[in-house]
Amino acid sequence: MRLTYFYSTEIDDSIKLKNQILSLQVLDNFDVTLIDSNSDDFSQLELLIACHRDDIVIVDCSIPDDIAVKTVYPILVAQINMLDHVLVVSKTMLPLNITPQRQGYDSPRFKQDFSDKKQLLWIEEQIKDLHQAISKGTHYKRIPLKGYQDLEKYRLEMELMWDNSHKYNQARNSEKKKVFISYRSNYYDEVFKYKKAYEKKHPDTIVRIVEPGILCSGEETLSPMRKWMLVFMLEAKIHDIQELIIYRTPDYTESWWTCAELVMVAYNNWGRTEENKIKIKYYVPEAEEQEEVNIDNLLMPYNLDKQQKNRLDRLAANTRPDTMGPECMNNIEQMRSICESINNSNFIVSTLLKWSIKRMLKKSIPASLPAQEKKEMLRKTMKLYTNPQSLDTYLADDVFKDSFWNRLSYQIEWTTPAFIFDENKMKYTIDIDTFLNAPMQEIIPFTEQELKRKVEQKETIKVYNKDNHECELSVTLCPTKRYIWLATRMGQPTIKDAPGLEIIQTYNIEKVES
Repeated sequence: MRLTYFYSTEIDDSIKLKNQILSLQVLDNFDVTLIDSNSDDFSQLELLIACHRDDIVIVDCSIPDDIAVKTVYPILVAQINMLDHVLVVSKTMLPLNITPQRQGYDSPRFKQDFSDKKQLLWIEEQIKDLHQAISKGTHYKRIPLKGYQDLEKYRLEMELMWDNSHKYNQARNSEKKKVFISYRSNYYDEVFKYKKAYEKKHPDTIVRIVEPGILCSGEETLSPMRKWMLVFMLEAKIHDIQELIIYRTPDYTESWWTCAELVMVAYNNWGRTEENKIKIKYYVPEAEEQEEVNIDNLLMPYNLDKQQKNRLDRLAANTRPDTMGPECMNNIEQMRSICESINNSNFIVSTLLKWSIKRMLKKSIPASLPAQEKKEMLRKTMKLYTNPQSLDTYLADDVFKDSFWNRLSYQIEWTTPAFIFDENKMKYTIDIDTFLNAPMQEIIPFTEQELKRKVEQKETIKVYNKDNHECELSVTLCPTKRYIWLATRMGQPTIKDAPGLEIIQTYNIEKVES
């Protein structure tokens, strides 16, 4: 069997981890190829080929203190998140959008602290499991790619491989129940103990929680785009669960973020039968009977209507960190320019432009789609490039506004107005439209540069709530350093600061007690 290992020689921890992994006895069954950052094969193309060709691929995604040094990030491809046989290892917590198919408590996904010993045991377990599945012929087939010319030749097979990987990963854990615990982050210690007790009581259950500060906290200020990006990263932890348990505390209904977790349940329940819907229960820590209770008589999100579902679909599509990088707004201007040229040029130029755009779009449509779906997708997209009215309607959405990308949003009102008390039903519930509008309506009149200056000068800021009352707020730099991987496109990095990594710089804002 063939195993290829990608890593950077400029990161001492990566070299140490590589040596530890290569000493594992399980690798005696493999023909191992090392591709380090000094190799001529250290490229996006070679990684893409290896991901589809080799039995196992290991990629070291460690982040150094100095992110200007050479890492694997400029050569990463989306398939590291899509393929079950690609193992991501790291000596540091991963960027938010590196989400491998194989994850575990002792893998570096969503963890701030983990031991080398536990990670090595996790890696060994994954290699043994893959070796067994490949030997038995129960794993999906690899593709004999040799070079760039094979990417188009085997395009359909590659797309089917991605789908088969997803199905394989789902089947691998299909017998285990999946549960997500929703809670306010200041109760983490209690929730962690509850998680351990729940796992002991339900040994065949996968229990998920997100540690405080890994994605976000209620005190942070982020752009609306970043807020929605993190919401849909939460959604990735929720979409395949059978049950969400609310760890009920007095302040649970105060935060827009806990509201977001419940709305993501409603979003995923759209179109499902009652039997297949995600169930919501709650747990009251001080209750005499330590049991999870059905939610029927407490907080529960409304069913989404079609317009709300479409709105969430748009937000999901336009805040994906792997496809909506900083170059997105430039691409929008390019669309406007092409549309204008098509409509204002002579017949020959206009026809050539349409032909070129149509050819480009055909290559971007998945080959595995049914013919009619391909045709309809091409028709709708071509209309945006050729019809100014259709393009203007499409771009009128908040997701294409500069304020959505570049202004800062903060929940000034506690409790969030998205949670409302229904007097008729005598229970808290969620106003979906208020929830959807909150990030844009809570924009504060300060830029990131201004907040940075306030932190340096230890000054407070003043904002006004919905009743026009002045609120004095302190500003501090968030201690948790978070990263987003941004792909290299067409051989060029999409950010200026670092090769393939962007730091999400966030600030904590808290009310000054008078």
